[in-house]
Amino acid sequence: MAAIRSGSAGAAIETRNIRIGLDDKVVAEVLDGLSEGDQVVTGEASGAMAAALGGGRRPREPFGF
Repeated sequence: MAAIRSGSAGAAIETRNIRIGLDDKVVAEVLDGLSEGDQVVTGEASGAMAAALGGGRRPREPFGF
């Protein structure tokens, strides 16, 4: 068993237990615990990092392009 964090748009992020099959440390087979279309959280930005990155807005291009 492994634990992952998942959520969907507008829903709270939750921790789920999943069962892993084949795993070559690059790609892993999920046997149970996720459904087609479920979103998995792979990282989270702190509030300071999100603000530094423009709060989710597209970063400005150099020289205004």
